[in-house]
Amino acid sequence: AVEEVPGGMRLKEALPSPIPLKLIPNWDLFLGFEDRSKVIRGKLTLSIFYYPEAKTYVSDPQKIVSVDNFGDGDRILQSTVTLIEPGTADREAIATSNIYVGDFSQSQSMFDHSCYPFDTKKVKFEISIQRPGDYIFTLEMMCPGPKIAEYIKDDKNNTRIVKCMSESMGSFVGFDWGSFTCEYINGQQMLCYIDGTRQWLSVFKGHIWPSFTFSAMGFLSFALSVKMAMPRIATTMLALVSLTSL
Repeated sequence: AVEEVPGGMRLKEALPSPIPLKLIPNWDLFLGFEDRSKVIRGKLTLSIFYYPEAKTYVSDPQKIVSVDNFGDGDRILQSTVTLIEPGTADREAIATSNIYVGDFSQSQSMFDHSCYPFDTKKVKFEISIQRPGDYIFTLEMMCPGPKIAEYIKDDKNNTRIVKCMSESMGSFVGFDWGSFTCEYINGQQMLCYIDGTRQWLSVFKGHIWPSFTFSAMGFLSFALSVKMAMPRIATTMLALVSLTSL
């Protein structure tokens, strides 16, 4: 990692190997979804665990972790708690979390309306280490139960979690959501996502069927006789007002 520092600089303290930052991402709350703006709105929590020696290089390691597609909203940095890691001769570890509440841009996703309202959407959350932290730290994924984890053996024969899946999220903001899934990309990046299927019946009942009904009322009003001009106009106006309010 020292050789990657630009401009011929080097770290003040020797770094024998990258320091792990262990993450547990979790999607806590749906607050909204906007097709046109390509935005999912809600609350995302990143639980972060690191060892005290991380502070030798960075004053506040949790600030190094970022959700790249987080747009408008609040990032809340929680206080830290000192823990004892089991099975490591009582080695200390520090636990904290970053809470993101607001809009997460989906501008890179394919959000067309070709199959509306029978469509599915995949919302993504891009997690990374921001520079200069990527010279020092490496991301590792944690996957506590009841989540389901997938493992691989790395080139040093160490077991690494590469995928973590939660249970289905349920029905929120007009969609039936699947599991919140996170995948390990590399030491500096993770990608989390949720697949959602639009609840087409509610869209049909709330928009498509009323639109058809009011449009039919407007056209059928012309079948009234000339003597009923005022009721015909009133019916047409009511249909137009109802359509614009959907």
